[in-house]
Amino acid sequence: MKKVFIAVSFLFCVSYFANGQTKVSSSSLSFTYNGGPQQFTVTATGNWSIPNPGNWCSISPKNGGSGQTVITVTPSQNLTSSARTCRVIVQPKNGSAAYCDVSQGFLLFDISNSISYTEGGGEQFFTVTADLPWTVSSKPDWLTPPPQPSSGPAGTTVVKVSASGNNNQNARSGEIKISCGPKTGTVSVNQAAKSQYASSPKMTVSPNLSVGSAATVAYLNALCYQCNWTATEYPSWITLPEQYGTQSRVVKVNIAANSSSSSRSATIKFVATGSHYEQKVFLSVKQEGKK
Repeated sequence: MKKVFIAVSFLFCVSYFANGQTKVSSSSLSFTYNGGPQQFTVTATGNWSIPNPGNWCSISPKNGGSGQTVITVTPSQNLTSSARTCRVIVQPKNGSAAYCDVSQGFLLFDISNSISYTEGGGEQFFTVTADLPWTVSSKPDWLTPPPQPSSGPAGTTVVKVSASGNNNQNARSGEIKISCGPKTGTVSVNQAAKSQYASSPKMTVSPNLSVGSAATVAYLNALCYQCNWTATEYPSWITLPEQYGTQSRVVKVNIAANSSSSSRSATIKFVATGSHYEQKVFLSVKQEGKK
């Protein structure tokens, strides 16, 4: 009976090693967004190898032999907006493979996309939800005072943003930039133009002039709504008895005779100024050459 027992025991051992059984000490590893490393142990009865599980997950070593081998798994930082997974497969030369599933979380950093103001400004709010502390790194100058708070801890924070009134004829926009660890986010900020300036040019001058070579007196219609205007640039062969004015009026233009056989042209530049803005208007003047 003793000999039979030894023979059976011997056959069992041979069968175990012939199957090339491979085991891992952990069937799964879980990582934060920041990556590794973590380790598990491979126990094998023969040679084995590990195919590349993904470009974001580093494995070392990737092959080995009989006995126990410690495997180091090192994911890179996950700066995407979703979790990710891969499977580390320990493939023996003979026998069934063993697996270790790797999962990695992501850095939660979520902020409101945009806020908008009327011309009068006021207060608006956006929300920051983050896994790490965050801070406002830049903002448009016309947001005063700075966003409150301008930094915060991990979690969810409501941020108040104040804008001054927009006294400009143009709408304005910008971005609030927020840093959170390795991530940066932006909140778009827009504000409407002052309503009395919101549509169309506020000064028009017409018509464009086209005259013969002789000395000419012409008249322009300068329409200026709630503004003062000045004629600032024009050549010496053009004179304006009135170089500035208030509101709308008819403007007299003296054009000297052209003694050259070549035609000539110029522009008269008008600058209109109001309490909160400036506008430039250009009028074309063409004169024929002497025949």
